[in-house]
Amino acid sequence: MSRLSGLCLRAPDRKLASHPLLATGILFAFATLLFVRLFFGIDLTDESQQVLNAVGPAMGGRPFVDEWTFTQTGSLLFAPLAFLFVNLSPDLDYVVLFTRLVYFGMAVATSIFLYQFWRA
Repeated sequence: MSRLSGLCLRAPDRKLASHPLLATGILFAFATLLFVRLFFGIDLTDESQQVLNAVGPAMGGRPFVDEWTFTQTGSLLFAPLAFLFVNLSPDLDYVVLFTRLVYFGMAVATSIFLYQFWRA
């Protein structure tokens, strides 16, 4: 117990807060790297399954009838945008890239909202 007596829980130093340009530059650098990463690579997990759950109803499928997976409830938020993509695009070649771009935009918008909310 005596070894832990030197540890104290205190607020972190606000060194980046005194340099807002540095903090903003780091933020934009990481956001740019993440945006560029959207166009490269392939996801070997369940990204295609999530896209199918959203695009399926847009192409005439019936939720919970044609597909029985419980993960399609999370895709209901993206279903209106998938419906627009299916109707405006001649084919489904770039549907995964579209979902990545929508996710990135929503993540940035949520981050800005939470920053403004918690700053006030």
